[in-house]
Amino acid sequence: MRLDRPLDAGDEFDDESPLPGTGWTVYDTTRSNLPSDVNTIHTKDAVRVRDGDLEIRTARHCLTGDEIASAENESPDGAVCPEGTRTMYTSGRINTDFLYDAPFEMEVRARMSDDMIDGMYFAAWLLNDQPYCTAPGVEKSQMTEIDTTEVLSARAKTTNTTHVTCEKRENATGTRRDGHSMPGQIAGAWNTYRMTWDGYAVRYYFNDQLVPSVRGQTPETTAETLRMEVDEFRSALNDHPYQIIINSYVFPDTVTWVPPPKHDEPFPARVDRVDYLRMKPLDDVYPRGAIGREWSSTDELGAPVSPEQDAGPASARKQEFEHGTVYWSPDTGAHAVTGAIARTYEDLDGPEGSLGLPTSDERALRDGGASQSFEGGQIHWSRDAGAHATRGAIQRHWRSQGWENGRLGYPTSEETRTDAGAATQTFQGGTLYWTAKTGVTTTRGAIATRHRTHGGPDGWLGLPLADKGRLRKNGGASQRFEGGQIHWSRDTGAHATRGAIQRHWRSQGWENGRLGYPTSEETPVAGGGVRQTFEGGTLYWQPGRGVRVEN
Repeated sequence: MRLDRPLDAGDEFDDESPLPGTGWTVYDTTRSNLPSDVNTIHTKDAVRVRDGDLEIRTARHCLTGDEIASAENESPDGAVCPEGTRTMYTSGRINTDFLYDAPFEMEVRARMSDDMIDGMYFAAWLLNDQPYCTAPGVEKSQMTEIDTTEVLSARAKTTNTTHVTCEKRENATGTRRDGHSMPGQIAGAWNTYRMTWDGYAVRYYFNDQLVPSVRGQTPETTAETLRMEVDEFRSALNDHPYQIIINSYVFPDTVTWVPPPKHDEPFPARVDRVDYLRMKPLDDVYPRGAIGREWSSTDELGAPVSPEQDAGPASARKQEFEHGTVYWSPDTGAHAVTGAIARTYEDLDGPEGSLGLPTSDERALRDGGASQSFEGGQIHWSRDAGAHATRGAIQRHWRSQGWENGRLGYPTSEETRTDAGAATQTFQGGTLYWTAKTGVTTTRGAIATRHRTHGGPDGWLGLPLADKGRLRKNGGASQRFEGGQIHWSRDTGAHATRGAIQRHWRSQGWENGRLGYPTSEETPVAGGGVRQTFEGGTLYWQPGRGVRVEN
């Protein structure tokens, strides 16, 4: 008894009945109603379900006169038919009704017979409800055939072909088609065959590997690879329902594009098996509207990989592509975010983060760099510095210094917060700090390096209170911090001073006095206290004893 079960998601072939479910039509043909060059009859007896598999059996028959292929005239062990008989084959074919609307995914797990013989064909494929151009009166059609599984007299490769539309020509019927093939163990091996049509491209997979084009084109079948207009291509694939067909077949003797069957060699009966066939609807990912126009205007994004969807902020939309994402809102328009800038943007929570939506496309900058504007800031990228966002007061200060063309160069880090709540960000040419009290200040060069050795803004020096100031003596410089100062000269380098030693040095005229510039950092001494060397002597400080000078 055939079981009645829906096939909208495919079939696992796990029925207790030896017959396919009632949703399948099982072919039963006779020799009398087939063209003269056809040598395969499809019979119900060739199809059965057993042990969780669909089985299709193909066998040789030796017929005389008007005999119909049957168990009685099956050739024993597939032996060559004797003279005076004609060779015929029985096999199986089943198909569903036109149940499946595109876009979709089809997956089949199948095992070909151990013995692959010339002239044999096994396939699990999709066909829409439009007529072939071989039909009387059909000059042009949106017929579409998608061959998810197709094995043609080959032990070591799979073949997949997409046929989209047909047109009757003189002495021929042409289809737009794109073939794909991949080597693999076919005979006697379980393999998984998968096809996806997502509204943009048809792709075939053999054991989860993308099957390449036999013409050396991209692995995808698209309007471009078939040299079709997009609307015509999508209409043929999308606008008509599909049926699934699973069949085995022995080609006619007249076939020329694969090796024909050899009737003078043994043909042992063979069984092809299907473990499951699964169908899944897919979203249509073809880009539309403003996002589609942005995608069409650039070659960098690649193929769409998801449908358009909400981007987070009210009314905002986005669509993901192989190499980036296009974001759109009524206020910002559509802009693509790609590469390193996209990765940084995503790390900062994308449109739902502090940067918000992009407001410009990527712009080229010096040294091969790039930048892109967002509602809440910008991201700049260069090969040496990477991609980093700037915003707020730090960005305004950087802009006032000439952006990446100024002495600060490109940003080399993200903005961070110190323990005290100040904002800080590093650039190629220095570090910027911001507090509500001091505004934006900069540390650069040797002074910045010395500041970092003392823990930066979270160390004892704390935050800078002003930018570096020039000193007249020996072209030096100094900078004030919350916990002290750093002085620099070409001869002495950069050194920090603080506390009692700094107060004594100040009383002696700073670097202009007899002590000159500091030449070391404070270091502890035995018995407590610290010492620090200067060009003109050494200052010691100990608790209760104050500061003394040794020349």
